[in-house]
Amino acid sequence: MVSKRRSNGDIKYCMVHDLIREFCSSKLEGEDFKQRIVSYNSSQVPSSPKDPARLCMYIHDNLVNQLELHGYSLDVISMVDSEEKESLEFIAHPRFYSTKCMDLFSLLDNLRLIRVLHLLDINMESTWEFQISPASTLEKLTHLKYLAIFVKKFDFKWVSHMIGLQTLRVHSHQRIKTSPDIWKMKKLRHVDITEFSFIWEDDEQEQHVLDNLKTFGKCRVSLADMNRKFWWRFPNLEELSLSVVNFHGMTNHSLFPTPEIHNRLQSLEISFPIGFSTSIGWFKSVFPMNVRFLSLAGISLTEEVVTSIAALQKLETLKLFFIHFPNNNLRWDVTDREFKVLKYLKLELVDMNQWESLDTSFPMLEKLVIKDCEQLEEIPSSFADIPTLRLIKLINCSESVRDSAQSIKEEVENTQGYERLQLHIPKNF
Repeated sequence: MVSKRRSNGDIKYCMVHDLIREFCSSKLEGEDFKQRIVSYNSSQVPSSPKDPARLCMYIHDNLVNQLELHGYSLDVISMVDSEEKESLEFIAHPRFYSTKCMDLFSLLDNLRLIRVLHLLDINMESTWEFQISPASTLEKLTHLKYLAIFVKKFDFKWVSHMIGLQTLRVHSHQRIKTSPDIWKMKKLRHVDITEFSFIWEDDEQEQHVLDNLKTFGKCRVSLADMNRKFWWRFPNLEELSLSVVNFHGMTNHSLFPTPEIHNRLQSLEISFPIGFSTSIGWFKSVFPMNVRFLSLAGISLTEEVVTSIAALQKLETLKLFFIHFPNNNLRWDVTDREFKVLKYLKLELVDMNQWESLDTSFPMLEKLVIKDCEQLEEIPSSFADIPTLRLIKLINCSESVRDSAQSIKEEVENTQGYERLQLHIPKNF
């Protein structure tokens, strides 16, 4: 599990349970996978292994400098015999980067057995080779299990030959359109692309299923996608992120018609276009029954939608962004609703001025975050009676909302005699 991240969001280090470590060790031993530790002092040459095991190498700073000077030729690594170069599968460095783009492709030529390639810090589009033929640049890599790249354009055709690929991350400053060749990648488990959509062919077959896919997003879906309902063919999804576009004129279409679809789904993020309303048929939808994290943006919060949310018996986190209510109503009444295990509630740009709630509406709530709800007049006083509430955070809210939060905090202190509830209002807000 990720234990600490750097300031830019990258993973700094992870902690692994001892049982997982033992499992990984036994797996590596079973596959005859060895690790060569390359020392800082290149004169300290360890003895070569007697058995022809596959080799994993970890390179330190001084060797990275040598590789860059020599075009990433493995001949400069005195610790590696010529026989071992044929079985070298993974070279790792904690801060790997390429100052010369051509060096990158020289590296790939020498490391065709590499399993992990993380290049999010390198703009692939700035290289002449990648611009001319991105597919041929990547076609040499057939053993990858993890690929992360930063590009302007991307197509699943470029990586569909990587039949063992499990994790694909693609970052871009632009929206990506791609062919649906994802169906060829049966071992794919995680897809993280900034924002993309599929370009469907009329004769595109729809019987394919990706049983191993666990996370998928962020995909833009439209009417053509709704007709195909391609995400229904990812039956074991655990995390899904969709951006709904071009639904105008649609009727009788829903994202999840029955709660049994995706019963393993735990995290769901859906954003809708501005002006999206119940007339399109969204109110017919229900959510997968085991969702624990739900984020909705741009919808009309109808009674039907609220009922579907409250029906989620395992929902712990709810985020509502850019929300409006039907018939220009500015009042949200949940006095007759119960979000049984909800622990975290965030309201951002919710278009309401009145909010009515009981302590039984959110009986397990721990954190309440309200941001940019400038019309909201106050937080319901019933929040003082929620025994689990630990934090109220307000960002760019009215003075009356801040006063109501302070009143709730004081009531908790007066009735319980200690500072159980924290009130956080960032400066300049």
